[in-house]
Amino acid sequence: AHSMFTAAIGVGIGIAVQARSAVTRIVVIAIGWLCAMLLHALWNYSASLGGDGFFGAYVTMQVPLFLAFLIMVVVLRRREARLIGTHLSPYADAGWFTHAEVRMLSSMGGRRVARAWAKQAGGSAGVSSMRAFQDAASELALLRSRMSRGAASVDAPEIERRLLDSLVARRQEFLGSPVT
Repeated sequence: AHSMFTAAIGVGIGIAVQARSAVTRIVVIAIGWLCAMLLHALWNYSASLGGDGFFGAYVTMQVPLFLAFLIMVVVLRRREARLIGTHLSPYADAGWFTHAEVRMLSSMGGRRVARAWAKQAGGSAGVSSMRAFQDAASELALLRSRMSRGAASVDAPEIERRLLDSLVARRQEFLGSPVT
């Protein structure tokens, strides 16, 4: 339950990061915080109801809430995968990625397979490089998404360049040569 309360604040922060307006950012963080407080208060109140009351509150409130959070996580993971594929494809067209890498990066299963391959090919150093490659690619896609919406910071082009340089370096570590 406590991790769900904390996640409510995280959802607010996640929405705020993507918002253009400073007022929207403050409001959605406050709403996330208020939801977390309300959920925690209800949890604490249910504990004061005694065994049957607590069990009833648990079944009618906490279980559906937990299922809703699981559904939200699945939906958000799929949305992020689509976002990664959409925003990394132009980089593949420009030669920074192969299209196969973009498909791998936009799939949780593909990422797992790539890390397993990197471990087999390069041991723990290979896995570490692959994970860093995948993380930098995700960060690049999210940055590009913010840039396309006009919600990125003024130093976004410099961050983009650093991420691209990091991707090339990480690829060289686990693959041995850059994409040409």
